[in-house]
Amino acid sequence: MRILFLARSLETGGAERQLGLLAAGLKRRGHEVEIAIFYAGGALEAFPRDAGVPVVDLKKRSRWDLAAFTARALREIQRFRPDVVHGYLVAPNLLALLARPLAPRVRIVWGLRASDMDWSRYGRFQAATFTASGMASRFADLIIVNSEAGARYYAQHGFRESALRVVRNGIDVEAFKPDRKRGETARARWGFGPADHVVGIAARLDPMKDHATFLEAAVRVAAADDAARFVAIGGGNEPYASSLARHAAAIRLGSRLVWAGPTGDMPAAYNALDLAVLSSAFGEGFPNTVAEAMACGVPCVVSDVGDAAQVVGDTGAVVPARDPAALAAAILRLAGPSSPPASGTAQRERIASRFSVGAMCDATESLLRALIDTRDAALTGE
Repeated sequence: MRILFLARSLETGGAERQLGLLAAGLKRRGHEVEIAIFYAGGALEAFPRDAGVPVVDLKKRSRWDLAAFTARALREIQRFRPDVVHGYLVAPNLLALLARPLAPRVRIVWGLRASDMDWSRYGRFQAATFTASGMASRFADLIIVNSEAGARYYAQHGFRESALRVVRNGIDVEAFKPDRKRGETARARWGFGPADHVVGIAARLDPMKDHATFLEAAVRVAAADDAARFVAIGGGNEPYASSLARHAAAIRLGSRLVWAGPTGDMPAAYNALDLAVLSSAFGEGFPNTVAEAMACGVPCVVSDVGDAAQVVGDTGAVVPARDPAALAAAILRLAGPSSPPASGTAQRERIASRFSVGAMCDATESLLRALIDTRDAALTGE
């Protein structure tokens, strides 16, 4: 198959990392694969290129660079002659639809990631784009989502239900694996010692991740455990980040909390933790950070959003969203003063057996092949 992925960028992020893994995996299986991106310069561009997948810069200059950018994208589609144009997230999905008039044989695939979004927090433009996507989805041949929660959400909001299929994310368990020596470096950089109980949240600073609930839970844990220390890994919007820092100061977390910012070595960051937390209030589909932490042998406490509970299974704890008291109680149960040390074996085995990169590539390959076979049968009249 000839598969062209469209994506906004390959900046550091869960969806972008998944795209790189999928493109590289399909390339290794003998398919011709290319990724065309709106904005170049992302930190994750090297990974697919190293796997032999070309990454083409469509040179979008700004949000309002539409006509010239679209013309460049359509020329690239004509040059590559794909069997499948696979969009990744909203704007690339909509752009993918423009390939149909150029190449009637091409199959259009959309990739969607989140669930249960609260669009009131993101402005009218994003909300309007989501609504438009639902209406335009009838023109997509296949819509791949990464969670059962996402499939339900999109079906409920006007996306073509008959086209929806679930392919869960794949975790590179060779990159994400237990390595406590590696974690010691990050732990020391944060100022934490071997006897500290380090609880971390790895998430961009965004309202959907609900760091406020994490902070409120941290205060409760700190009152019950003198050794408890907390770290927030990830960057985000500066005004929002500042508001979170002011909140942390107001509730007197002080030096027990470190704002670590983004890192280029997530395996080291996970291995520095005794416990990982997902406190999201909405918007999650398949939470990559939970699965990656588990692959590193780290137990997790997650809010009951998206498919987080299905990822954790019986290896961690699931609590209601926006409930700091329940989150604190679960943290203390798994990583408190009297908690037995976690081996990490169950967490890693669950990810390796259920959410591998190979399984993600198998499922995607099968869906795309069936789509093309159906097209070819229709064209030949069989």
